[in-house]
Amino acid sequence: ERLITEAEDAGVSILLSAGVDIESSYAAIALAEKHTSVWAAVGFHPNETHRMGPEDLLELRMMAAHPKVVAIGEIGLDFYRDFSPVETQRRALRDQLDLAADLSLPVVIHNRQANDCMRQILADWSEEAAEDYQGKPLGMLHCYSENLEEADKQEVLAQSQRFRDMLARFEQLLQQDNAQAL
Repeated sequence: ERLITEAEDAGVSILLSAGVDIESSYAAIALAEKHTSVWAAVGFHPNETHRMGPEDLLELRMMAAHPKVVAIGEIGLDFYRDFSPVETQRRALRDQLDLAADLSLPVVIHNRQANDCMRQILADWSEEAAEDYQGKPLGMLHCYSENLEEADKQEVLAQSQRFRDMLARFEQLLQQDNAQAL
């Protein structure tokens, strides 16, 4: 609560509270309901995907219908820690990306030491999902653990117009005061 007040006092008018599992996703929604400047993202962080079951995707879908939910996240891959098996993370990421596309919601991506795998998954998904978004932003990269040299290798993704939109237009989304613009 204090951080929200401090952010608002500093001129920050839009904040995004991202879930990392079902419980924290509900908490993000509750926080967003209390503050007009706060919006919510719902999803499973890669380190929590070992706890994610098929019923959780249905629950995320239900949560995403809330008017204060504006994204699916924080989702992705984290190969630095060994909290969830790689294949479990990949499956959960793909399932949540598909959910986001189905709902035309942007994603908040966590990518820690998983560059090659993430690059391929996002490149494939961004091309497949292009129709679902109809010009809306695909999302943002929230966590990126590589150096600038590795960032240059993301050119594969930059070749995809949809992925360029994902990187360039999420900031525009956050500046909009009306969640209905999504």
